[in-house]
Amino acid sequence: MSYTIEYKRKVFKETEPGDWEPTFWAFVEQGDNNVYEAGSRRRRARDWELIARGWSYSVIGKICQRAGATEGGSLQYPGGHHTTPEEYIKSWRAALVKAKPFSEILTHLPIYKATIFLKAGAPKSEYDRSCIEEIKAACVYDGMWREQEAVYVKTIETPEDLKTWRNLAYRDNVVSMRSLWVRE
Repeated sequence: MSYTIEYKRKVFKETEPGDWEPTFWAFVEQGDNNVYEAGSRRRRARDWELIARGWSYSVIGKICQRAGATEGGSLQYPGGHHTTPEEYIKSWRAALVKAKPFSEILTHLPIYKATIFLKAGAPKSEYDRSCIEEIKAACVYDGMWREQEAVYVKTIETPEDLKTWRNLAYRDNVVSMRSLWVRE
């Protein structure tokens, strides 16, 4: 049975004037136990993903969902180390308390590209096209393999670029926002 391995996590806190409370950005480096990097049988494949963004209560809500996966063993730490849901939540609460400022995100998590998976043929409306143009995302794949999706890649140079990328998640034609490319 396969399971997800959570290797690392990083949390950043975005504070804007007039906000009720800060917005947290929670990232994990994770991968499956039975998937290895191309050409390697030693290093497991892994990617950084933004798993939650929002006020603390909404981030903890997502963490609680993930904590449920620790109970059945489908979410583990490297080396097959299990944890309890309670310990998992406790460790994430500690990470939220120690969150680094969002302005330092590219220093601590050197993201250089982010992908956007859109429904095939998207962007359909003028507004959708303008959003893609505005964020300067390049289409790298348009339904040749998976007909229902087109893949756009956004170059990330500033924290504002990352915010702009994330704001597209609320569009109707967005399938998912995955695969942050991080320099090792």
